[in-house]
Amino acid sequence: MSEMNGEKMKLTALSMKPSKLALVASDVALEKYIQIGLRPSLRKFDEFRPVEVSFAGLSTYEKKKKSNKHSKIIGSSVVKCGPTVVVCSVSAGIVEDSQELTNDYRLKLDKGIIDAERDENGSIQANGPENASIYTVVEVSKGRNGPPLPEEMSVSQSLYDTILHSGLIKKSSLKIRLGLKSKDKDGRPQIIRGEENDELLKEFAPSKTFSYVLYSKIQVYSPTGSLFDLCLISLLKALKETKLPEVYMTEKTAGTQISTNARSRDSINNGAFSSNLEQYNLLCDPKNSHHLEVQTKNLFWPSTFGVVFNGVNGENKDAEGDLEMSQNKSLSSALLADPEGTAEEEATRKIKVLPDGQENIFGIEVIGGITESTVTKADIKRAIKISQIRAKVELKHL
Repeated sequence: MSEMNGEKMKLTALSMKPSKLALVASDVALEKYIQIGLRPSLRKFDEFRPVEVSFAGLSTYEKKKKSNKHSKIIGSSVVKCGPTVVVCSVSAGIVEDSQELTNDYRLKLDKGIIDAERDENGSIQANGPENASIYTVVEVSKGRNGPPLPEEMSVSQSLYDTILHSGLIKKSSLKIRLGLKSKDKDGRPQIIRGEENDELLKEFAPSKTFSYVLYSKIQVYSPTGSLFDLCLISLLKALKETKLPEVYMTEKTAGTQISTNARSRDSINNGAFSSNLEQYNLLCDPKNSHHLEVQTKNLFWPSTFGVVFNGVNGENKDAEGDLEMSQNKSLSSALLADPEGTAEEEATRKIKVLPDGQENIFGIEVIGGITESTVTKADIKRAIKISQIRAKVELKHL
């Protein structure tokens, strides 16, 4: 009861259901749960949701699926976690290794800004990082059309950077070893490739070399939890299942190439630059393929944790201690594995770990800073320990 301007006004307490409170004030709702030792999802603090990883069977080289005969997909996967379903498909393109994307490349080369070496064909190539990556597009299905969301673009860029710096794919594994399509003595078409035909292939080989460029499209349905984790798991599985097509050039193209190379050499000797005269008709074999060489020792399993503070003056447990709380003994902070739901996902403090299940960590990201009032060293140690144990078990499913 309160009095204002001589008039009495009655104040009543406003009560809300937990579901409504989570929408209006998610941080307050989560704090109430933490104080009584619960999570909105009723999972334990260090408990992750089960993740199902499987092969989608969308590849054109899947022999059991005749309907995929004309598909451009060469690798695929499906990941399920709760209501969330993630479908990843991998495709590829072909690019010249010596293709110059900037006009000032040779200027930088002459000034020593870029180191270079000549390959076996005499072409100058710059020494770059030996790791390769995959260009990824993430699409979250929300029943609308429009430009990509900032979250989708951020996750796509993070996936590219993660694969690149992990060393999972080497540039050497994307090199194309060209074959030659010809006819045998009976007039039947055949494709010549292999070490036993090296001398023949070198005679018709072009002066330029080629490599695959990998692309992936990841579609997310009913997103909950960490979008980056589920997309990365689906991408790792799809890469392990990827089959690169065998590439060859026709005999007609190879014959034309001999005269083209001769003209190119004459032009170079005369001081003219005529590499653009070389044209190739490269074809992908619809039946023959080989597995993408993935560095299995560099495989990892992502884990995300949320750090939540409840504002209660309690005693922090040690990093090795149990994170469960009782009603009589509360913590001032809690480490929540695999944040799920509006209240947990909106936590401003998070820890992301990329362990291999042994002793290596390919990446760790701490959001919120490392101080006594935000994320502590004990939280990071605990997150690393839990994620390593999880990765050791989950990596068997990839």
